[in-house]
Amino acid sequence: SIRDFECSTVYNGITIGTNVIGADIDGGYFEGGDQGTAILIQSPYVTVSDNRIYAGFSAGIDATAAGGGVTITENTVNLGAVVNAVGINVTSTGNARNQNVTNNTIIYTAGTLGASGIKINGSDPRMNVFGNYFEPGGLWTGAGSLKINDLSTNGVRGLIQKELGTGEILSLSRGEISLQL
Repeated sequence: SIRDFECSTVYNGITIGTNVIGADIDGGYFEGGDQGTAILIQSPYVTVSDNRIYAGFSAGIDATAAGGGVTITENTVNLGAVVNAVGINVTSTGNARNQNVTNNTIIYTAGTLGASGIKINGSDPRMNVFGNYFEPGGLWTGAGSLKINDLSTNGVRGLIQKELGTGEILSLSRGEISLQL
């Protein structure tokens, strides 16, 4: 566990490498400077919660090589005005299943080009992405900027937050609900 720490004015913050299975990153304070990555996860079963990531990074939380069982929750990521910045970048393919991205706050400077609040990658990803708050709340301006950038092949399997007009809705993607009394 890494708890209650500060990575101030750094290029890269914390990397959880491939030799770790299971870790908690909680209560961190990050300030970027040269567009690196605040938190890089390369291992399964990692929980990233209650961190404050401020402007200057090109990636807030990168879980594209993490493996399965990653939970990213209750974090605040401020992208600032960094062009092509990504708040949370997550992949779910093959063994990298059961990713959960919930209840995060992602902020960017209106008009910034190519910003992605949450970027979803993978083939037939199985993940839950919901309860996330985006600021500003309306449509993100700036060419190519999206609150939720779903680049997955065949679509997500699970509960997924999707953009609809100026807001977001929760959708069960590629599944079904059975209601019983």
